[in-house]
Amino acid sequence: MHGQAAELSTIANAYRYIAERFPGSRIASSTLYAGPPPNFVTRVEFSSGEGEQALYFDLTDWAAAWRREVPN
Repeated sequence: MHGQAAELSTIANAYRYIAERFPGSRIASSTLYAGPPPNFVTRVEFSSGEGEQALYFDLTDWAAAWRREVPN
């Protein structure tokens, strides 16, 4: 999932994406990975009727926008 168009937080968008495509799923965990700058990816683990699964969401665009709004 590239970029974030909705007003919800990034992780909420990932959870919503999973809920819409895997009805009845349950989120187990999520982890943020920072790759070589400026790459950011989150891995969301969940269970559904298809068993244990994980999806990765590209957050690079969101992280870049956040850095512009909240400089260190």
